Amino acid sequence: MLIDVYYICVSVLSIKLCNYLSKPLFPILHIIFAMLFSVNLSNLLTMQEE
Repeated sequence: MLIDVYYICVSVLSIKLCNYLSKPLFPILHIIFAMLFSVNLSNLLTMQEE
């Protein structure tokens, strides 16, 4: 439960961060955050299956 809240907070903060940053950096950071988010999501799914 705590992990879910942590990931939600991190994703919200990362979105806010991306909004503040300049446009050239945005695509790179967006890809990084998308990769991290998908990894976190798959980790949560495997944890729930166990």
